[in-house]
Amino acid sequence: MSSFKHIYNEKLKAIAEREAKKEVSEAPKKKKHSCASKVKSEEFGIGYCIPEKHTMLEDGTVTHYDVEFDNHIVENYPVNELKILASEMHDHAENDDKAKVIKEKDVKKKKKSHDCASKVEHKEHGIGTCIPEQHTLLDDGTVTHYDVMFEKEIIQNVPVTELKILVSEMHSH
Repeated sequence: MSSFKHIYNEKLKAIAEREAKKEVSEAPKKKKHSCASKVKSEEFGIGYCIPEKHTMLEDGTVTHYDVEFDNHIVENYPVNELKILASEMHDHAENDDKAKVIKEKDVKKKKKSHDCASKVEHKEHGIGTCIPEQHTLLDDGTVTHYDVMFEKEIIQNVPVTELKILVSEMHSH
């Protein structure tokens, strides 16, 4: 073999080795994490998480799942709104497409200023205190329901139409 061919082959080999190392170093790192397989939603009931269709933080904490319920699939369901019924440890690379969607949604979420009741009166239950930040808020800043602590019980999702607002103040979250 001529010395030119030998040098050429050695350079090709070195380039191939560098590219192989580059591919390995650029490969997504796998993260070990506990991953739900079966969940329960108050709204939709029992559901099954779609494998590897979830988002994770750097430490492997899962933040959102795509969940298949009886008649439909809910994408990017927040973990804090689900009860985990079955899970297992495994590892895989983060689903970059899902992470991007969640990050874009977070950027779009802006704090909404709104007039928020702190003390209310209900015909049947009397005077109550609204539980901070436990209310339904529309995109335009309108509050439609409050969770209210009355003397004898806490009632969730009380429609504003059933309440007389006694004390309120503007705030945002």
